[in-house]
Amino acid sequence: MDKQGYWYLASPYTSRWPREREERFRCAALAAAALCLSGTPTHSPIVEGHALSKVVLGIRTDHATWWQTNKAKIKGSCGLMILQIDGWDKSEGVLAEIAYAKHIGLTTKFITMEEVETLWRQVVKEMAA
Repeated sequence: MDKQGYWYLASPYTSRWPREREERFRCAALAAAALCLSGTPTHSPIVEGHALSKVVLGIRTDHATWWQTNKAKIKGSCGLMILQIDGWDKSEGVLAEIAYAKHIGLTTKFITMEEVETLWRQVVKEMAA
C-alpha cells in the first residue's frame, strides 16, 4: 500500500572521478526537478549532499556517512524511485537503499534518463504556456 508523501530518489554518486560525480549530480538534479515540478514530490539525497559538500568544506559524501540519515528519509517516504544511470546497479548506496526499501515494504520504481528528459520537456512546455 502506497502512502502519500514524497518519493526518495536513489541514484549513484560516489566515484574517484570528479567529472563522473558532477554528471551523476546533474542527472539526479534534473530528475528531482522534473519529478517535483510535474507533481511528484521527490527527495534526492544526492542533490542535497552534493550541495552541502560545496558549502560545507570537508563534509563527506560517501554512503556510510549518510546511511542513517538516508534510512530515516527512506522510511518517511512513500516509495523508492531508482534513477537508472550508469553505475546504479553496482552502487553500494543504491543497492543498500533498494534492500532497505524492500525490507520495510516500500514500493520501488525505476526511471530512466530518457523518461526524465521527456518529463522535463513537458514541464518546460507547461511553464512556457
